[in-house]
Amino acid sequence: MSIMESNVTLDDQLRMIDDSAADVLREDRHRARKLRFTEHGFDRSKWAEFAELGWLMLRLEEEQGGLGMGCRELCAIARRMGQELTPEPVIAAALAACATPAPVQEQVASGEKIVLPVFAAFDGELPVLKGGRLSGTLPPIPFGKAADAFVIQTADGAAFVQSDAAGLSLKEHPAHDGSRFCEISLHEVEAELVDIDMAPLREEATLANSAYLLGIAETALSLTIDYIKQREQFGKPIGSFQALQHRSVDMLLQLRLGQAALRAAIAEMNTGAGELAVQKAVSQAAARAIKASRYITKESIQLHGGIGYTDEADISLYLRKCLAVSGLFGSERFHRQRALALLGEAERGSEADDVATDINLDDIDDSQDLNELDNDRFRAVVRRWIEQNYPEEIRSPSRRLHLKDNWPWYKALSEKGWLCPAWPKEYGGMGLSADKQVIMIEEFERYGCARLNDHGPTMLGPLLIRYGTEEQKKEYLPKILSGEHIWCQGYSEPGAGSDLASLRTRAVRDGDEWVINGQKIWTTMASDANWIFLLARTNTEVPKQHGISFFLVPMDTPGVTVKPIISLEMHDDFCEVFFDNVRIPAENLVGEENKGWSMAKALLGFERVFIGSPRQADQAFSRLLELGKYLGISSDPVYQEHCSSFLLDLENHKTLYAEFVQAASEGKGVGPEVSLLKVSQSELFSRITEYMTEIAGVEASWVEELDGETKLNPSALFLQARASTIYAGSSEIQRNIVAKAVLGLPS
Repeated sequence: MSIMESNVTLDDQLRMIDDSAADVLREDRHRARKLRFTEHGFDRSKWAEFAELGWLMLRLEEEQGGLGMGCRELCAIARRMGQELTPEPVIAAALAACATPAPVQEQVASGEKIVLPVFAAFDGELPVLKGGRLSGTLPPIPFGKAADAFVIQTADGAAFVQSDAAGLSLKEHPAHDGSRFCEISLHEVEAELVDIDMAPLREEATLANSAYLLGIAETALSLTIDYIKQREQFGKPIGSFQALQHRSVDMLLQLRLGQAALRAAIAEMNTGAGELAVQKAVSQAAARAIKASRYITKESIQLHGGIGYTDEADISLYLRKCLAVSGLFGSERFHRQRALALLGEAERGSEADDVATDINLDDIDDSQDLNELDNDRFRAVVRRWIEQNYPEEIRSPSRRLHLKDNWPWYKALSEKGWLCPAWPKEYGGMGLSADKQVIMIEEFERYGCARLNDHGPTMLGPLLIRYGTEEQKKEYLPKILSGEHIWCQGYSEPGAGSDLASLRTRAVRDGDEWVINGQKIWTTMASDANWIFLLARTNTEVPKQHGISFFLVPMDTPGVTVKPIISLEMHDDFCEVFFDNVRIPAENLVGEENKGWSMAKALLGFERVFIGSPRQADQAFSRLLELGKYLGISSDPVYQEHCSSFLLDLENHKTLYAEFVQAASEGKGVGPEVSLLKVSQSELFSRITEYMTEIAGVEASWVEELDGETKLNPSALFLQARASTIYAGSSEIQRNIVAKAVLGLPS
């Protein structure tokens, strides 16, 4: 599998289609170059080959002479076509076939006739048939001059129109990729009405175009990575330069967000989701695909340097093609704003509040598998339970709360059995699916629930489930769930932050005990914890990663000293922890002696999944919406533009996060690519809070909360965001990891 593909495994059927498409389209990039600026811009003999493969009829059912494939398969082929720059409008023709009169379909299937669809603009009025005749000017389409007929979206259905019909005229517009777009004008043109609603086909065409754009982005990034690995300057491959590595990682992140959004939209369409949900998902996928493909192809030119700005370099073909097709079904801005509007409509039309009001929680058995509930009902159950059980006095806190303040919430979740939604049920967790975990996060942030002391539930618990002995699982997991044990993490040291393997805290075996000496720093909420899990060096004679072990230490052990550190927020949530001849039982070692580094990396994976959750960005976005209301700027176009951009980033991030959670819950592992989550979430959190301080004006300087219906403190969130891009490995370190471990760029 190419590194440009996502870590989501294709099933056997889709892999077979993908492989077949790759074989058929292998030489298309070279064909595309040769066919530029020719009369039709594509090869009719190749069209016959596509006809023979059945691709022109792939969306029709088998009884209609088609292949009976769905949107997923259509997008898989479109993606491959984007990778190879296939010029022929195969996908458009396959969708047009669905609205073509039956007598003509046989000629379409054989390749004898080319019928192309003409969809109305999303934000435009549909043309109306009057007396069997059609008038108006339609949005431009590529390759229109090559079509024998068109199926046109109207208010009444699909209108089938011959290209040589009286009153039809074409105005050509040359495009940067060497093709020609045709603007179609109709004046009393005779049309045959086909009783089919083309609106769903337009959504599908938008998704397929998004897949094509992401295919463009994949190959552009792949070509760029190959180039910077080989191109040398100053005696080194330019791919070893950190600035280029970080730009490459940002390109990969855009690609992964786009791939996740596309898969989510296809899933919504295939599972028969409601119309609003499908439209919202399609717009999120389309906006991200446009943004990702433009960003990646633009950056690819930059990373290629001078050769990238020449026509002879293939990378230039990808930028040109991206320019040509990215706006076919609406701009990025249009789809961002459509998604924002649909989010509002979906929330207004959602039954979640009504269900939450009417629901009787006594009807929900605590032993019931909540995965069995549909997502709307699950959301309603969570919402209702939060409203009934969350302590109002700690709602929407402006800073991280200490245990004494958030303990009622910890206790409520513990007693409900909702403290550890990701843990398997056999260990006391909820065993929740990824989508329902995201819903819980959304509902917690919607209500303004405080973050708990969560090192035990989110980090140590999953590690013990994987690496702990049965005795350790029995001893520690129930006490995490009950809150008897509150944990903190002892990883960073004054000389070992991002370079964690350089830690100097020592643990020496003395009979049935380990003796620990050293210091940990930036230990979050250590003053609240009664246990700490830590890494210590147990062998100094081997390479630094091979002599580290993982220990569990009670904080009341003699020799443990905790010293709070006042943070930028004037808060004491950070601490130093000192170990002076601290003795612990030998059985407090987790895993094998000197093998702690592999567990440390696994725990960092758990941590990066957790820290990569949309929790902080979701909270900030909800506060931004409240701030807009407070300032009276909710309808301001500039404010809405920013909100639509943040919403796109947030929703795409949630989708990518859910895929990582699902992979982790299925035991597939997340690998070093999980660092993308941390970069995406923390930097989005920062961008949102920076904008909040920008629009808040002088009130952004206030320590106290602003007046209003909900608690708002823009400056507090802004200060919190400064730490989010640093802890658990700074954004720069995360990019270094991905650049080397995922993209394979040289040191």
